[in-house]
This record gives sequence, structure tokens and C-alpha cells, in this order.
Amino acid sequence: MSGITRLLAKELSAALGITDNPKFNPMFKQTDEVLTDVADPSDPTVARFYSPLESALDEAPIGKEGTRGENVEAFVRKRAPKVSKAEMEFRGLGLEPGELYTAESAKESLKGLNIKAVKRGREYRLEQRQSNLKDKQSDYVELSIEAEEDLNYPPAYHYGSSNLAHTRYSVREPRELKESGNSLFSSDAIDTAKKQNDKSREILVYMPINDFLKAAKSIAGEPLEASQSKLKNTMDLLESNTPFSSIPSLTFKNKGDGTGKVVGHEGRHRAMAINALGLNESGTSQIPVILRSEAGEGPSIRWGQQSNPDSFDYVDKLPTKLISEEGKGTIPIPARARPEIVRGGNKPYILIEELQSDVIQNTAENAQEAAARHSQVLKEDLNMEYNAMRFQINDKGSGFPDKVVDDIKYYIEDVVIPTNLNTKLSDSDKIKIYKEALKRIDADQDIIEGVGKAGDVFPTVNGLLQREFDEFDDLMEEIADDINDTVSIYLQTVMSVVSKKDLPVQRITDSIRMSLQAIISDAKARGIDEIVLPPVDKLAYQRFRLDEIPSKIAKGSAFYNTYVASYNKVLKQLKSELGNQIKIGKKPLKYRTGAGKISARTAKGKVLKKPPKYETVQGTLLDISNLTIDPKNTKLRFNEGGLVQRRTK
Repeated sequence: MSGITRLLAKELSAALGITDNPKFNPMFKQTDEVLTDVADPSDPTVARFYSPLESALDEAPIGKEGTRGENVEAFVRKRAPKVSKAEMEFRGLGLEPGELYTAESAKESLKGLNIKAVKRGREYRLEQRQSNLKDKQSDYVELSIEAEEDLNYPPAYHYGSSNLAHTRYSVREPRELKESGNSLFSSDAIDTAKKQNDKSREILVYMPINDFLKAAKSIAGEPLEASQSKLKNTMDLLESNTPFSSIPSLTFKNKGDGTGKVVGHEGRHRAMAINALGLNESGTSQIPVILRSEAGEGPSIRWGQQSNPDSFDYVDKLPTKLISEEGKGTIPIPARARPEIVRGGNKPYILIEELQSDVIQNTAENAQEAAARHSQVLKEDLNMEYNAMRFQINDKGSGFPDKVVDDIKYYIEDVVIPTNLNTKLSDSDKIKIYKEALKRIDADQDIIEGVGKAGDVFPTVNGLLQREFDEFDDLMEEIADDINDTVSIYLQTVMSVVSKKDLPVQRITDSIRMSLQAIISDAKARGIDEIVLPPVDKLAYQRFRLDEIPSKIAKGSAFYNTYVASYNKVLKQLKSELGNQIKIGKKPLKYRTGAGKISARTAKGKVLKKPPKYETVQGTLLDISNLTIDPKNTKLRFNEGGLVQRRTK
């Protein structure tokens, strides 16, 4: 858009009374009540989206008695310019021109669409990962952006028939931030302890059990004796493999001189039981601990505010040691609470490893027309194979190719393809159809009995062809293999295509933005302030052959358009709407360049281990430390949204 066009658009908006007020359809919209599924650590729902189309109807200048349908539609289409055309077409805003509508009755005409971000399993945890990154992984997430309604998308897509987009990411942190002992505690307890907001005085750390016991050894010089009954009950839980339902804690007062005095603890019996059962033989095994700060001679510490020197809660001198409750011994402050970690240089961050939308990548203006084009190509390819069969059978085989070619053509074109495309058939229905067809063309009994739900093209075609030759024919096997691949690719392609009108999201930038909004929400729930996308070549390295990478990441390629052009466009959109609440920059990432530790023997037979070599590259950083949202009562904007005119009073 040129400068003149933007100026005209601005003046037109002013003339129409359109107000770019972020109160309407913001990127993150606070709700009046807690989102119970998002707030529940055991629920896979990470975030929910709200509809800007419905929000626009809520803000439309509708009178108490209602407003004519044509005027309501005109408002939404013309005066809420950023409500996406894709959502309007998908949801079918169709109001009778002369009928009166309230906001609620107008929304009743819309097709249902409730979208959420949901954590899936770990099915693809070993595929296309950033395994050469030095920073270790502490968590891994596969997140699906999906509708609660069944959108009936092809089953070949990742994560089901209602998936609009998906992303895979990991939580990374420096190698020195080691975690262990989580298996002894429930995942709900760990997740709850992690979800501290940036104003919290609590932080989840991992510390050696012996350090924990030393810190909680006694109060005011009086030894704390263990309760034998509590110790026995705790040991019984451990021996029965029952995870603890809460996390131990240490409370300290900040002395302001680089030390903190421990003044309270919880969980000593659990630590002692772990020791008593020999689960801490080395004396260095860790347990998760909630570290809680209080004001002493120095101020209390809000852990999430220590990376910003301008913050009101910034503490100049953070403790590096904790003094035990008895006041006699000290322990180093756990790694996660060390000044250099909480200052931000080595804090955990989210690393994006995939941004994908199967449905958008396979969209067409009209799915039926696209299927017809693919069908024509299929017939041309199959006819070439049929001609090759005829020639070979005439030349070296039985000399009578017509029947076998007709049988193969019938089985593929009249049985396998239409049966696979019929989504109403069950797997058992399909197998029954295939068996009847195989009997009709006199296939071998083992082929009939072993046929699968896809029709098993290769064994059928190869079996029929080989009977036309006195000896096994390699060329016939190749033809059967080619036909099998041709049919498989056709079915996969046709079953993946979706018409644009059936998509509430039609642009890759929208799918990326929705995924990024959901990642931001999850990051806030975890108390993480940095989201990083690796350089495009590092992402491509895990997906393509080395000789393919230059062309795959070249400007204009699909991969470049997703991970560079569209991602940067989304970042600009976030920046334009959120302003100083986010910062965009670079984050250095260290990647291993060699094969890791390499052993070599010296002349005297001594084994030396060469440390791995690393290169430093720059990832794209999204810093959300200044963004203050609580995921438990915040909905994310679906589609572009719109900044509409204030409601007429």
C-alpha cells in the first residue's frame, strides 16, 4: 500500500467513524472469568481463541429494538475492515436484509467455530529436531490449533480432521541447569510449581538433596528430629512408586549482602526417605524445590523482574549463598536462582522447531476441480503402464495381454480408488469389497486373504502379471511397483485437497500468528520470557539433503516464505499492535559442528577425549518480558481481527 493509499484509507476511516481503538479485538483479550481448562495444569488446553467477527457484531451500532440485517452486514463488512473474509465466508454471515436483528440474534446465524490450542502427545519427538543445539531440552511440546467442531478435513493431516495449524517447540536452557528427581513427584505438582508469574517471589529450582537437608538442618540451633511415623509413611510411598503430590520448599530472608538466611522449610522427611532408601548414593541426586524469598535486611525478590534494571522490583545484589536455618553452614544458591541466570543471560527459553498448516498448504479454489485435474494426470500415467504391460506380455510372455490388463485396470480404477476415496466406508467394508473384486479377477488365494484396508495394489498387480510369464520377470515387478506408487500419490494428493471456502484460515501468516500467540500464552504460563526461532538453514538441515538446502531456503521458496517472510511479517504485526510490550532482536545459539566427543589414544595408550566444537549463530528473538497477560483469563484473537467503531450510545 502506497503512502497516498494509506492516507486516503485513514481519511476514509475517519469519515466513517472507524476508531483504531485497541479495546476492540485486541491480540490478547481479557475475559471476565477464569478459563477453567486453560487454568488446569492437567488439561491439555493451552489457550482459547475468540472470534473477531462475533466481537464486531457485539460492537455494532444496533438499536434496542434491533437493526435491519442489511445494515448490520454493511457495518461488519465495511466498518470492521480487518475481520477476515475467510472467517466470514466459512461461518456464513447471512442476514435477511429487511429483518431486524440484535447482536445475539445476528450471531445465531453463524456457523459454529470454537478454536483452541491443545497440547498433543510426543509422536514426532524424534523427527526433524534441533538436536545439534548445545542448550539442553527440558521439555518438548506438540501444539495443535484446532476447532472443537469436526471440520471433516482429510485424515492424512497431522493431528486430526479439525486441525488448522500445528507447531512443535522445546524448552531449552543452559547445560548447567540440570534437572533430576522429577520422577518422584507428580507431573501436576511440577507443572503447577513452574507456572509462576513474573511478579512471584517463588521460583522452582533443583538442588542436591544433601544441600536441602543441610539448609533445613535445624532452627535456632535446636536439631530437628525426624518423626519416625512420618518417615515410615514417606518411605512406603516411595517403595510403592507413588509420586509425591507437592514440592518441597525453602523460605529465606534476603540479607542484602549476597546471602539469604533460611527461615523455613517443607519436605525434610521426603528428602530423608530418599536418602534412607539408597536413592541418593552419590550424595548429589537432586530434588525439585520451591525457593521462596522474604524481605530481611535486603528486599524480597520477585524473580521474574531481575532482568530489567528499570523495574521497580529490581534487586541490585542477589544472594549467591544460603545460610542454613541453624546459622552454621552455607550452601550455594541453586543454579536457577543464581544472579547470572535470573538476570536473563542464561534463562530458559522456548525454541520453535516447526510451524506448519497441512490444510492451508493443500488448499485449492475448488477441491473437486483440483481432483479432476489430478485424475486426468493419473489416467495418463496409468495408460503408459498398461501399454508397457501389453508390449512385454506380447513380446516375452503369454502373448495374450488384454484380459490381465483389463483385470488390473478394473481393480485399480473401479475398485481401489473409489473405495479408498469413500470416507463413509469402514475398514471392514473396504476389505470385503476388495476380496469380492479379487475373486472376480481370479487373484491368488493368499492375495485375497491378506488384502488390507488400502487394497494392496503392488502384490495384486505383480501376482497377476507374473502368471503371464514362465519365469519371474523383474520388469513386471518394476511396473507393479510404479503403479502402486502412482496410485498412492494420487490418493494422498486428492484426499488432502480442501476448498478455500471450507477454511476459516486461508493464509500461512494467519496460521503462524495463531501458533505464535499460543506459544506466547504457554510461555507466560511457564514464566518464560524468550521465544526463539533458529536460522532458516538450521531448520532446513534437519529436513533436506545437504545439496538441496540452498534451493529449499532460497528467497521465494515455500520454506523461506514460511520461516522467513511470513514469520517476520507476523512479528511486525505483533509489534504494531503490542508496541513496547514486546521486543524483537537476536539471540546467540551454539550449534555443534563436529561429531561430539572423539576418543583418541596417545603413543602411551592413554585415551584422550576431544571436546565438541561449536559455532555461534543468531536466532530470531521475541522477548515478551514486558507483556503482562494471565493465560488463565485471556483469550487469543482468531484471524486478523479488527479495530471497529465504538458502539453508538
